[in-house]
Amino acid sequence: MSSVPSESYKLDERSSGTEDNVHEFEEREEVATFFVNMPSPIASICFGTALTLPKYFCRYCENPLALGEDLISKKFVGASGPAFMFSHAMNVVVGPKIGRKLLTGSYVVADVMCSKCGEKLGWKYVETFNLKQRYKEGMFVIEKLKLTKKY
Repeated sequence: MSSVPSESYKLDERSSGTEDNVHEFEEREEVATFFVNMPSPIASICFGTALTLPKYFCRYCENPLALGEDLISKKFVGASGPAFMFSHAMNVVVGPKIGRKLLTGSYVVADVMCSKCGEKLGWKYVETFNLKQRYKEGMFVIEKLKLTKKY
């Protein structure tokens, strides 16, 4: 695939607005859209768009679970020890809602499992009854022992 010079993505300032120039710009815009929508690191390098790759993976099957930018806190405790809180998680299956008493109060949570291997990873906060803990709703807590981190 040949590379397209960056100058071809800009409407020529010297253009007179003729039909040919407008058609030429539309073709360039289509090419630019094609490259920007490509899910490839090359697109982010060429066009300066941010492409974030997963940073946290399932320890057992290496299924991508979360982005580095979604990490909220490392100060949580799960059944197996330290746990991380994430604002978003991917490639997980959320189980049924369950009322559970945790260290900081009573919550409605749902267990979270890896969508590839089925390993229980942690839980998702669904509802809290304490106003000070309301920020946790919708967040995912994944146990550190179940994660692997790649840079």
